[in-house]
Amino acid sequence: MEGALIFKIEWFDELAAINKQFILLYFADGPAVQINHTKQSSKNGGCFLKKVQYPNLLLEDLQIGSKFEIFSRQYTLVDYGDDKTRNMFQPVQGKGFLLVKPDGYPYLGKIIDSILNEDLIISKIKMAYMDKPLSQHFAQQSCGGDTQIFKQSVQSLTQDVCTGIEIEGDDAVGILNVL
Repeated sequence: MEGALIFKIEWFDELAAINKQFILLYFADGPAVQINHTKQSSKNGGCFLKKVQYPNLLLEDLQIGSKFEIFSRQYTLVDYGDDKTRNMFQPVQGKGFLLVKPDGYPYLGKIIDSILNEDLIISKIKMAYMDKPLSQHFAQQSCGGDTQIFKQSVQSLTQDVCTGIEIEGDDAVGILNVL
């Protein structure tokens, strides 16, 4: 385990119809992988896949929520396995949220391009109509107490579809503030 990055992963076993939990050891020098049972999934843990060279899995593929294949099995990375790995990835895992109001809809392609050009990851994106209570919540967060701007924001948010974009990456919030 010396020199390995440790991740918690899961694999959906279609035959048993359950998610099975594993520990992924990623060795960057190679790159190589090893997959172990968790203590909960097996009586004593133990090795599921012994250490093997696997150049198809790259370090940049290992983000929480990402899906990847190892020898034709699709795994999902669910968490970091230790503090060393968490601390290494924490700066990369900065998250930000961007709400594109209806009047910004014609520019959505340019907005997405700008985000991607900054080497940020769009982890979630959803278009939806906002009801009045939700639009009031968002308007209250951004208006700073100005009632005129608050009313205009609520009206703008409820007039048509809004797009919510969750963004991950190094200094995601700082980059969003500049964009």
